[in-house]
Amino acid sequence: MTKWENKSVKDFALLLYQILKSDRDVFLGVAGDTGGGKSTFMILLTRAYEKIAKVDWNFKYMTYKRQELIDWIDGKGEEKKGRVPEYTPIIADELVSMFFNRNWQEAQQIEAIELFNKCRDRHLLIMGAVPIFWQLDKALLPRFRFYVYVPLGRNVAWVFKKNDNPFARDQWGSTKCATHMDKRQSPHGLPNFLYEIKFGDLTEEDKRVYLEIRNTRRIGTEGQREEKRPDFYRKIKKQRDAAMKILYYDHLSHMPTPEFAEKLGMLPDTVRKILKGEM
Repeated sequence: MTKWENKSVKDFALLLYQILKSDRDVFLGVAGDTGGGKSTFMILLTRAYEKIAKVDWNFKYMTYKRQELIDWIDGKGEEKKGRVPEYTPIIADELVSMFFNRNWQEAQQIEAIELFNKCRDRHLLIMGAVPIFWQLDKALLPRFRFYVYVPLGRNVAWVFKKNDNPFARDQWGSTKCATHMDKRQSPHGLPNFLYEIKFGDLTEEDKRVYLEIRNTRRIGTEGQREEKRPDFYRKIKKQRDAAMKILYYDHLSHMPTPEFAEKLGMLPDTVRKILKGEM
């Protein structure tokens, strides 16, 4: 592969299929401003991939829900109901609603990322769109094999790969890349830049179906947090109370309760009740 040469959507689809056939996984993150063409690129890529992989794809494999994505990958229950066939392409059209970095503590989000680390044998092409790649959960970012950026109004996609550096904490080299882009306004010359892909528009039918799905399925999917949110906070409170008791009775029992409460920034009466197990 020659660096920096332009490639077609079909070329990229073939590369992804070859990676899957070699028993590796493919998670693809597609970022760019809203209305810039992220979904168009993913659908065109999927259409090219389905011909190469000889699989039938339709818009029922486009999702806006984290739980649905999990079910497609791993299935439900012992019978694994709902699992999609091997080599199926899946589009998550709003990754930020599923894996927002501010919701890193959500149990389902944690479990989903763990699943992504274990589902290589499923040989699925999973791609997702997000306005800003770096707003995704930091535990998810290393799981992407490619990062695609779609600059607004250009009908091109810039494809980046991870740095193969065993000591890199940031496998995407984001700081260096950001400095390069500020200076040159072009990804050419970056060590992890693969190539640029020019793409056109969707067919009228695909555009019609996509807009219908986007305007219906996406409703109500913002902030996909667990329904049992109070349980999470009860668990945190229990851990906090236990830590306070250990700290006080094992190390600071000589300290008056009001002074201990002041150091914690809490009310003395509240601290007193916690230490006595009354809260």
